Amino acid sequence: MRRITGFDGIKGIAMVAIICYHLFPQQVPGGFLLVNTFFVLGGYFFARKMEAILQQYHDREVAKQIWQYVKQMVSRLFIPVFWTIMLIVTFLLLFNRIDLLSLRNDLLSGLTFTNNIFQIFAERSYFVQMAGASPTTHFWYNALYLQAFLISIPIIWGLHRLRLPIIHKAIIWLLIVYLSHFSLVLFYKPGEDPSRVYYGLETRYSSFAMGIATAYIVPTILNMFYRLKHKQFLYNLIALISFGMMVQLTFTATDQAPMTYAVWLPVFSVLSMLHIFTIVVGSPVLNFILDFPLFTWIGKRSYSFYLWYYPIIVLCMSQLRLVNQNVHILNVAALILIPLVSQIAFVCFEQGKWYVPFGSDFNLKRAMIFFQETEKPLSERRNAIFRLGGFVVLLGLFLTGLAYSRNDKPLAQFELEYRFWKGSPNAFNVLLPSEQYIVSVSDKVKYADKVLNTQLIAPRVVVNDIKDIMVSIRNTGDNLDELQVLIEQNQQLFDNLAEVNPELAEIVTAPEIVFASEVPVTLFGDSIAKMNGVIFEDLFLNSETYGYVSLRIWEGIDIFRDLINQGVVADNVVVVLGTNAGLEHDIMDQFVEAAGDRKLFFVNTNSAVAHADQVNTVIRDTAAKYPNVYEVDWKSEQKGHPEWYGEDDIHHSLTGIDYFTALVVRKMYQVIEVSE
Repeated sequence: MRRITGFDGIKGIAMVAIICYHLFPQQVPGGFLLVNTFFVLGGYFFARKMEAILQQYHDREVAKQIWQYVKQMVSRLFIPVFWTIMLIVTFLLLFNRIDLLSLRNDLLSGLTFTNNIFQIFAERSYFVQMAGASPTTHFWYNALYLQAFLISIPIIWGLHRLRLPIIHKAIIWLLIVYLSHFSLVLFYKPGEDPSRVYYGLETRYSSFAMGIATAYIVPTILNMFYRLKHKQFLYNLIALISFGMMVQLTFTATDQAPMTYAVWLPVFSVLSMLHIFTIVVGSPVLNFILDFPLFTWIGKRSYSFYLWYYPIIVLCMSQLRLVNQNVHILNVAALILIPLVSQIAFVCFEQGKWYVPFGSDFNLKRAMIFFQETEKPLSERRNAIFRLGGFVVLLGLFLTGLAYSRNDKPLAQFELEYRFWKGSPNAFNVLLPSEQYIVSVSDKVKYADKVLNTQLIAPRVVVNDIKDIMVSIRNTGDNLDELQVLIEQNQQLFDNLAEVNPELAEIVTAPEIVFASEVPVTLFGDSIAKMNGVIFEDLFLNSETYGYVSLRIWEGIDIFRDLINQGVVADNVVVVLGTNAGLEHDIMDQFVEAAGDRKLFFVNTNSAVAHADQVNTVIRDTAAKYPNVYEVDWKSEQKGHPEWYGEDDIHHSLTGIDYFTALVVRKMYQVIEVSE
């Protein structure tokens, strides 16, 4: 009946990998796979407990014992979740009240263990690494675990009543594993956000079912190997191979690769099953690793770690601007706070050593015991009254925060959508159906002009001989007389820009304005590109913008190729990607290859995202590698101007968009006009 520390060790390693996946996504890109290990372990211990109940009690007692087991499990899961959410809400109410206005559904779904369902219907992404993330996003795991737990009870009970041999039960559960994974492959769409299959019960149930199957497979394997002479060597070999593969996948698999969802997720469940087997048989090689004190210490507290690591990371990363984008400081702070807060939560809410009213159970009698035990010393009674009073105050703040919370859009998202709307054509400007038809036809003809290089509709007015004037200015050393001629001949162009955007007109030069009016350019990227495109097109008259909300580069490649095939991508492309997730060298190589001979101007980032430095490094490396790729150094340009960013510290303010556009035209002018 001794505690097998190897199980604590594997949980500790899994928890470390999951935390590192969020703090160091480029170094540990496959850390999210270790969630499967928790599911497999959960299914394994669940099946053992259920079989013990079914074997030990008569049929009339089974239902009662299972009900007690369910109540015990729900209580064990719910009380720490309740305290976590209560403390988060209280903190936000006191220090960041505005965030509560968009968190009610997050909070309620966390309390009711339906967070994964809420995430699916709200079309939330687990993999978009943006600032302003909800501190309760990770409660999808608790919800999925409890759902898998509840639906497995009647299946195990039903198989028991059929009196099937243990090997038959194992085969049935392996079939369930296959069906669940088949549904994942069926619903997964390569190139799209995989959050739907990551949150779904039917798609992720395979890991929990694999744990249940393991409970029946392990005795079968032990019987098979019972008379094997060198079985200890075989156990160690299995341990080494499975652990080695697990480590390799943790450092190489990515959360966007189709291979991950088709192969690596089920493979990781199998590796977790093999770990359970080698832990049970006591493989010395694996125990040497898993019994490491740090891993076992974290493993015993893994549930508290899991509840608190994500809110702490969200809190730390919200302070990026405060530490001047130095993400390393925040990572260190998170690595200090996570074990500290998790240990306090473990002692209070799981162990109950530091008694907190309703901290480890909802026993009202225990919470009120000081009223009945009057023989206790006065100091102890005062201490008990103080604790209960503190809980009442905390509960009042929590209920106030919950009542104050709403389901409004986050302020940053509202600002973003409002600015998208302001920059988009207003439907009310076209009043009559006939006018709508005319506009529609006009847009189609303009598109035909662009693709077929025709002039069915008169193009925008661009002064003739601009190229000759620019060459003349360059050859004469920017002679003032030539510049005056340029201004006079293009006065209408300057006046139009000054009328449309006077702020932008003041920060760009006359040659840059003339250059921008002629050069063909495509602005491609995520929501930053989409938002900036409105002002970008005020200056770049021969430009088109293709911006997509929450776009990441691995999704953008296919979209970019489609646009090229449609013939709408210009010879010069300004690319804004990397905000929603990091960039990778091999994917950047594919992007450059798709562009062909086009000039690519990648704009680096200074947005408040943890992976900003990694994005900028990849852009710099790509620009050094390819002669047709150039880095637009927005980070250096924006430094010292926090007002150039909007409410979310990611998208640019209107002033920021002006300076962004000015920087892009300056870089393109230097590359295309001056250098050539």
